Amino acid sequence: MREVNQLYKGIILAICAALICTGGVFAMTWTTANQISVAWNDVRIADNTFPDGSIVHYRLYTVPMGADKADAMVVGIAEEATYTITLTTQGRFYLGVQSLAVTPAGVYAAESSIAWSDDPAATAPGDTFGVQYFEIEAPGGIRIGI
Repeated sequence: MREVNQLYKGIILAICAALICTGGVFAMTWTTANQISVAWNDVRIADNTFPDGSIVHYRLYTVPMGADKADAMVVGIAEEATYTITLTTQGRFYLGVQSLAVTPAGVYAAESSIAWSDDPAATAPGDTFGVQYFEIEAPGGIRIGI
């Protein structure tokens, strides 16, 4: 019986150590702001894959923490690899960026998957992040003090 208890203690200790070690690797950084500028690596269109003169645009998204990413909200389209997102409701949000191949006629010919700020494979250098915005009511009844 004592050997079984020691085995369980060893397993629990190993699990706790693994969680502690990986917790630092995937720590989420939260920035508090109602407006944030984000940037990403520029995407190039390979030769002979789209009509000559095709360019890349980027579609930007926000999604509340814990929400289904299929319900993400489009917040803008960027022509460069940077964009400023303004949050209009309070909460914690992940940010997403999607590449769009645009033909000279202005048609979106292809789109990538969405790269999310909570995905270590999509962030530089694997540091996940989100944005949190809090609102507070302004005081009323302002008067000369008594």
